[in-house]
Parts: sequence; structure tokens; C-alpha cells
Amino acid sequence: MSVETAATDKDVRRTNRETISGQFLSSQNRGLVLNPKHKSDGEHALNAKSIAPWIVFAAALHALFSTAELVRGHDRVQLEDAASRSTTRPIKSNCDENPKQSTDEKVDEEDDDQPTPFADRVVMFRPGPGGGKGKDDIDKLVLGPPQGAGKLQAGQHVVSLGRGGVIVLEFVDNEIFDGEGADFIVFENPFLRAPGDNPNEGFFELAKVEVSSDGENWIEFPYDTATRKGCAGHRPVLANAKENKISPTDPEKAGGDPFDLKDVGLKMIRFVRISDVLGYGGADDTSGFDLDAGAGVHSRARAGKMR
Repeated sequence: MSVETAATDKDVRRTNRETISGQFLSSQNRGLVLNPKHKSDGEHALNAKSIAPWIVFAAALHALFSTAELVRGHDRVQLEDAASRSTTRPIKSNCDENPKQSTDEKVDEEDDDQPTPFADRVVMFRPGPGGGKGKDDIDKLVLGPPQGAGKLQAGQHVVSLGRGGVIVLEFVDNEIFDGEGADFIVFENPFLRAPGDNPNEGFFELAKVEVSSDGENWIEFPYDTATRKGCAGHRPVLANAKENKISPTDPEKAGGDPFDLKDVGLKMIRFVRISDVLGYGGADDTSGFDLDAGAGVHSRARAGKMR
């Protein structure tokens, strides 16, 4: 081969390489990598058209995945926020808000709606000579349950009437009615001589008892100071609301002096008048009958006076 022919072939090969290289670089600029064997523009266009739908599909798929990731991220934030709220605001069960009440609690609530069996108001107090102890706290002392000290000592939760002193108690929201046996009890503070087994040996300050349904018309219980029959003030008080659970309305256990409306022919009363009839002298205004409390054994709410 001549030198001229060899030079020509070399130039042809260089030209072909530059042509192919230019096509390859041009295809890269358009985002396509073409086989160097595809030399014509028609072939380039055909290859681009065949690949273009896949590019669109890939772009759409990428957009779909991006949207799904955003949705998952949003849901995750909402779940985390809900979890945070649940830890700071725990749900309360119905049992917490409305605990089941025991039978005793229900009974107590029902009892709270009923009037107490004790006297509610001091209508009048006229102390006699040597009396008056406790008068400044008279409502606290004589209204409500008794606070007895037992058989062998005198209770101090009392008001002293003095010799010939008088006090009138009223049952305001309840009334005492005639039932079987004793209907109400008057509590004083007598005590027996130790060992306390003889009810006739002790310290007694007696009173007579009158009752009324209207506070104007009175009927007196028959009494005898010699035998103490019909008198208040000779049976020691055992019930004490602060120290024991003895019912103050149980005539057999509470102590105090019981009275039966049947003895005076009345069906119902609301007022009790107590007058000292055999009081002894004492220091510091403690003479005479000492009243602790008055309680109804048979007590019921007055019509229209329920609390």
C-alpha cells in the first residue's frame, strides 16, 4: 500500500470516529445513550420515541411514591399527636366517675333525708335558784343525742334547771306518736352508788314532765317523788353518741326515763315541758334537774316538714 493510500484510510477512520463520537455526545445531551451503530437521524428519533413513554411512566411512578410518603408522614404525625394527647388526658371509666355504692352508704343517704328523733328547739328556759349552768350553750347541750357517763358518775353534757326551773323543748320537723310501749325518753345525769347494782341507791334530781301537741294545751304525766314513778331524772344514762353505739332511742338499753303517750291519752305530741320538782343544792349553778337530751322512740316526719 502506498503512503498516499494509507494516509487516506487513516483520515477516513478518524472522520468516522469523530462522527460517532459526536452522535454519542449529542445523544447524551438529549438524555439518551444510543448504540453507536445507529447512525441515521431517523433511527435516533425512533429510539427516542420508544423510550419516551417509559420515562413518563417512571416520572409518574416517582410522583406517586412521593405522594404516598407524604401521606404516611402526615398519618404518622397525627398518630404521634394522638398518642401524646392520650398520655396527658387519660380516659376515665364509668366506674371511676360513678363508683358503686354499698348498701350501707345508700341507707345512710336515705337516713340523711329523715328528721332526727331528737328535740330541735328550746322554746323557753327559766332557770330556778342555783341553776343556769350551761345556759350559754343550751342549744348545743340539750338538742341532739345524749352523752351519758354511765351508772357510776354524772354526765357533764347538761343544762341545770335550778330549784323549780322550767324548760320547754319542741320537735320541729318531726312529731312523737303513740306506739307500742314507750314513745319518748328524757335524759338527765343521775348516778348510782357503787357498785351500781341497786337502782334505789344513788343521786337523783327529779322533774315532772308535761306534753302538748300545739304548745298551748298541756297534759301532765302523773308522778310520785317518793317512789320516783312518773318522774324524769332517776335512771342513769348509758347512751353516748361520742363514746359508744348504744341507740339513744332504745328504752331497754339507752338509759334515761321513758314515757308512754298512752298514759295521758294522746296520739301525738310536739312539745315537752320539764319542771324541776326535787332538786338539790349545788355549787356553780348546778342545782336542780340537769337536762342532757330528749329523744323520740316513736318519731315520724311531719307532713310538709321533710328536710
